[in-house]
Amino acid sequence: MKAVDALRGAMERGEFTVHAEFRSHAELLGLHGAFAASGSAGAPVIYLNRDWIDAGASQADITRVLVEEIGHAIDH
Repeated sequence: MKAVDALRGAMERGEFTVHAEFRSHAELLGLHGAFAASGSAGAPVIYLNRDWIDAGASQADITRVLVEEIGHAIDH
């Protein structure tokens, strides 16, 4: 539980942040989302497939992808 408390504290203090950026289907090699520990700005980033979203991805599907990628950020 100490790790969970530490993570929650970091989130509350604004020390745990992950940015999100849109990328094309081709850039993500068909993936709906991906996590990078160090994106183009040097900070953790979640990439979302803009083409998939524009093609009609449901809010539930987008939420599932975001939760999965946030999980990768937490693991990192």
